Formats: sequence, structure tokens, C-alpha cells
Amino acid sequence: MLTRDTILQSDDLPREELYVPQWEDTVYVSALTGAQREEFELAAQRQSDGDMTTLDLIALLATETLTDDKGEHLFTREDAPALKDKNAAALLLIGETALRVNALTNADLEDIQGE
Repeated sequence: MLTRDTILQSDDLPREELYVPQWEDTVYVSALTGAQREEFELAAQRQSDGDMTTLDLIALLATETLTDDKGEHLFTREDAPALKDKNAAALLLIGETALRVNALTNADLEDIQGE
């Protein structure tokens, strides 16, 4: 049976290596903690003025989940507009992976967008 200590000490935040053909290299897509997911949702809602697009949301999610091989974030939220200017196929690939790794659904994204 699990105990408090074994649960709190477990490494339950997987990181998935992802090859991005458009960038000809790999990145890591990390799972969010509960607090990070909540902060992502709140940040998206704060930034949304009713016209946040799916790519806006994916770029924001990428800033929260893209890491190096040591788990250090590659971007800050302020980098989301610059990421949105990158290849759309690359962003969609990262978005699909981030959604899967974090058990987010399209319905979750619609809720976050306020649709």
C-alpha cells in the first residue's frame, strides 16, 4: 500500500523526448504539476480577451512544458508570441505531445479559452 512518503517522493512527472523535424533536433515535453497546470489555465484566462486562438494557447502551453534534458524550462510565458511566429506544424506537434503528456483534451482547451 502506498504511504504519504512514497507518494510525495515518487517521480511522477514524466518528460518525453520529441524530435521536431522542422527544427531538426529534439526537445523534451514535460508533465505539469497540479500547481503549474492551474497557473497555466489562469495565465491563459488572464491573457484571453475572447479571441485567443488555439495556436496562442499551444504557444503558451509550449512555454510551460518545453524543457532541456535536465528538466529546465527553455522559455518563459513572455516568449509565447515569439513561439507563435515559429513553424505551425512544429507547434502543433509540440501541442499534441503536451496535451497527451498532461492528460489535457481539446475540451479542456475550449474550457480554458472560454468557448
